[in-house]
Amino acid sequence: MDEEFLLVVSYKERFIWLDGEINPKVAYRFKRMLAKLNKLNTSPIIFYVRGPGGNPHSTFFMMSEIMASNSPVAVVAHGFVNSGCFTITQAGTHRLALAGTKFTFHPAEGYFKENPTGLVRLAQDQFMDSLRRLMLIDAIQLFWFFKKGRPTKVIFDLFRAETTLSLPQARKLRLIDGYYKRGDFLKDIKIVRKLIKAKL
Repeated sequence: MDEEFLLVVSYKERFIWLDGEINPKVAYRFKRMLAKLNKLNTSPIIFYVRGPGGNPHSTFFMMSEIMASNSPVAVVAHGFVNSGCFTITQAGTHRLALAGTKFTFHPAEGYFKENPTGLVRLAQDQFMDSLRRLMLIDAIQLFWFFKKGRPTKVIFDLFRAETTLSLPQARKLRLIDGYYKRGDFLKDIKIVRKLIKAKL
């Protein structure tokens, strides 16, 4: 499988499972899955997420779909959630995580630190425009973390430092509401494996 993500849905058990990078293809498929779940009924939906993050515009699009859902969507993080995968947790009506989950902030502005050779090719006006766009993306990310998270100054400093948080730390900052039951997680991961086999 050459795709950098795994995205499956169980319409019977009412969950969506994302493992991997967020991109426009993921966002489009996610929207269709969520829409069908909402057509079936309005009982709660679980959205499992793990991954390195990805495209910020796709992330914000998925968050808006979660917020607009007629069915309440609980976001459950597990394993390692970085950047956009961490940000997307903030859109859930309930923000939960499996014990041992790690969360990492990743400012979009950090793109310039990671790609110094790309700066040489940019004219000054292009550089400033790109920087402004990335700073706006960071402001949107922080808005979501600030909605329920406290204290905001601590979150801002941790965000700028690209800090990795444990689940107890994320709970203390009010970025995650609580622990998710391992038994429910293991039950659903068995269903995911069956769904993957059915697709092969």
